[in-house]
Amino acid sequence: MLTYKQIVRAVTNQLIDKFPDIEIQASDVEEGFQRPSFYVILDDIERDTRKNYSIVSMTIRIYFFPSNRYEYALEVLDMQFQLEQLFNLIMSLEDRVITINRTSSMVVDKVLEFGIELEYHDSAFAQQEPNTEVMQELKLNV
Repeated sequence: MLTYKQIVRAVTNQLIDKFPDIEIQASDVEEGFQRPSFYVILDDIERDTRKNYSIVSMTIRIYFFPSNRYEYALEVLDMQFQLEQLFNLIMSLEDRVITINRTSSMVVDKVLEFGIELEYHDSAFAQQEPNTEVMQELKLNV
C-alpha cells in the first residue's frame, strides 16, 4: 500500500535530484522563507475502495517561489518547462511506476503552481499479520 507520505517524499527526492541548489520548504510559510524554493502538497485526493483494491486519484501540487518576487516571469517560465520535462509521462513511486494523467501550470500571486494529476490502483487494506493460525496440512479423500 502506497502512503501519502511516500508520494510526497518521492516527488521531493526527484526535485532534489534535479534542482539540488533549490530549497524545499517543509512547512507552509507565507513569509520569511528562502527564495528560490519549492513547496509540495497533495490535493484533491479521492479513494474509491472496492472489495480487494482501491482506486486512488490525486493532484500533486508543487509551488515554486522564484528568486525575485518582482522580476519573476522568465524564471517561472523556465521552471515550468523544466518541471514539465521532469514529470512528463511517468513517475517512479516506491516499487512502482505510475502514469501521469496530466500536468497543469498557473501563476498565482507571483508563484508558479504546478499540478500533477495521477491515478493508481492500490491494495484495499494494509498488509497485516493474520490473527489466525495458518493451515499446516490438508488431507483430502477423493
